[in-house]
Amino acid sequence: FRNVRQNMFCSKFILSKAASSLANTPYAMHQRLADAFPHGNVHTQRDETRGYLFSSINGVVNVQSALRPNFDKAFKNAMHLISGTPVIKEIECNYVNGQVKKFRLKTIPTFNLSENEKRKRMAFVDPDDIINWFDSRTNKWGFQPRKCFFSKLSPEKSEKRMLDENKKPKLLNMTWLPVLFEGELIVTNQDDFKRSIICGVGSHKGMGYGLILLND
Repeated sequence: FRNVRQNMFCSKFILSKAASSLANTPYAMHQRLADAFPHGNVHTQRDETRGYLFSSINGVVNVQSALRPNFDKAFKNAMHLISGTPVIKEIECNYVNGQVKKFRLKTIPTFNLSENEKRKRMAFVDPDDIINWFDSRTNKWGFQPRKCFFSKLSPEKSEKRMLDENKKPKLLNMTWLPVLFEGELIVTNQDDFKRSIICGVGSHKGMGYGLILLND
């Protein structure tokens, strides 16, 4: 990531009251935003040239993407779901060690649980486990948190279509348990930090978790 494309597009829009179901359904939002980009592929890998990340907090949606989004296409025949006009700006992803930033991170702290020879991804719920999970990962994410706290957000529901053991379609209902980390960070490894900003961190990044939002 030392010699890659330096710019990304950061977008923001506010959901209207009519979009309450969209705001609380990560997969529906993921599908809707996929149409804002070429090919509309929800499985596109996130890197400096393609893919996108998003975060929906209290009705405010932030989107980060390698390509400029086309929200007119994404919300075709459904512009009533947005209040006002989306704001799109291009930013430079240049960071240096020692740089201090205010940040917000909506994510799901998880761990793997083996059960009946199958591995499940489970969410931490104990506050101490959540803090330990975060502290154990920030070093590889390229930063050190300070003046940081977290709050538990309302559970979010999603549906996933998959095949059962007989290869018949079935609908799996899922509940996500997100938390919001806020505070200040200091960049300790500029290359790892840049990768974290561009690709996101943690699990379920495609569902609206793992986008690090920065302010000076």
